[in-house]
Amino acid sequence: MTGKVCIIGAGIAGLLLAWRLRAQGMRVIVLESGHKEKSEAVDALNAAIQLAQVYSGATLGRFRGLGGTSSQWGGQLIPMRPEDMAARPYVGIPAWPVQPQALMRHLIEIEKLFCLCSGTYEEDFPQGRRSNASILCEDPNFSLRFSKVVTFKRRNIATLLANFIHSDIETEVWMNTTVTGFELSRETGHLQSVTARDENGRRLRADAKLFVIAAGAIESTRLLLMLDAANDGRVFEGCNALGGYFHDHISVPLAEFVPTNFYRFNYAFGHRFVGTTMRSTRLELTASAQMRDKVASAYGLVSMDTSNASAFGMLREFLQSRQMVGARVDPQLLMKLMRQIPYFTAVGFWRFYHNRLFWSRDATFNLHVAIEQVPYFGNRISLSAERDALGAPMVVIDWRQRETELETFKSYLRHFVLFWRNSGLENIARLKLFAVPDQLDEKLLLSLRAGDVYHPAGSTRMGTNSREAVVDSDLRVFGLPNLWVASTSTFPSLGTANPTLTLMLLTLRLGEHLCKFL
Repeated sequence: MTGKVCIIGAGIAGLLLAWRLRAQGMRVIVLESGHKEKSEAVDALNAAIQLAQVYSGATLGRFRGLGGTSSQWGGQLIPMRPEDMAARPYVGIPAWPVQPQALMRHLIEIEKLFCLCSGTYEEDFPQGRRSNASILCEDPNFSLRFSKVVTFKRRNIATLLANFIHSDIETEVWMNTTVTGFELSRETGHLQSVTARDENGRRLRADAKLFVIAAGAIESTRLLLMLDAANDGRVFEGCNALGGYFHDHISVPLAEFVPTNFYRFNYAFGHRFVGTTMRSTRLELTASAQMRDKVASAYGLVSMDTSNASAFGMLREFLQSRQMVGARVDPQLLMKLMRQIPYFTAVGFWRFYHNRLFWSRDATFNLHVAIEQVPYFGNRISLSAERDALGAPMVVIDWRQRETELETFKSYLRHFVLFWRNSGLENIARLKLFAVPDQLDEKLLLSLRAGDVYHPAGSTRMGTNSREAVVDSDLRVFGLPNLWVASTSTFPSLGTANPTLTLMLLTLRLGEHLCKFL
């Protein structure tokens, strides 16, 4: 099988890149390890050997199949701030080799693709009455931002691009083809072909001029490690970055909000709507506060925890069912929803009169804080001598939380307590701390279940030289002129943003770049 561009992975980055390249007239081959629907046998390939703290995203945060993790994605889109991409020597975070404006010029195209409203992610929105924005923005330690939330129906990239995937005759999408081998040309040093296997042991060889690994952060790293191992370490000779600097956002609930005025609390912090786009309120630690406290980025939001048996829980379950490819709605769930008409009437009223999502009164409301993990060389991905069902080396993950993360949590909570007290918001909800800032320690954070949020990054990071980075600013692998990586694993840092939007912006930029080679 031959083609112009071979893309490994049919998740968000892989399918988005294929769509962009086809718009430029290129022929594309996509190799996807999973099936069109969930397969336990294929999911077993995600098994990892964990040496330190458990990195939950190794299994729970990965999905092999058409659409990849977009079938489970929460739909939050927000760009990285320029300060998130700048060097922060006070915590040892390097600068991105890409300028923010080089990515942001693709933002409008992404927003149109997902049918999102245009406009800023920072400012409040005039809606007849002032919200909490003017109060929040007065605090010098916090900045207020609003993510844009993709509807459940449009979150799965495989559903969104279904017409392209199934009708474009110049795009081949091969399912159940897990890449297990690479062949380099002795004459040119280019990647010449990849070999893939299915569950029955059948092999497929794909030859192409250009190759892109877009298999998710952990799998993309594993594939590059396998490529290097198969060539006696010559591909990444002198590179100390491959597999290292593995990091994520770490999240934990640090306090509970006990509403004393439920409707004002809901109005102030509930998800708001601008047109048809839902927006989520985030309170982010400013760059000046980070520099003063010598900590990394952090953001907080109000999370609503409800049981699946609640009216809101059933509504959420119904909407999530629309995200899966080929999923069918449970008739019993529809019957249960019919019995909750009074609540859904209130939901409709708040949606169209207040432009807010109406929360469930019996829910628990927590201050959920997510912090950026400082990239650390010792947190890494490597290969085991053990093999998976297809004969490929299993992944070894050595990941742990460190003192720097604890200090960031302390900084955020300390500033938030003062902000809540000084803003007058105590009049609408009492803040019930799980611990005062100075008493936070690693043991307490673990008891509160502080852990990763499935935003893996860093293990094939971007940089300016082949010793300290795996790919350059165009995502091309140092030392292999025709191989690129489209994955969050290339992120040198995470900042405060959920990584999906930045990944898509990088992918569209990569699509433009690859056009120069054909």
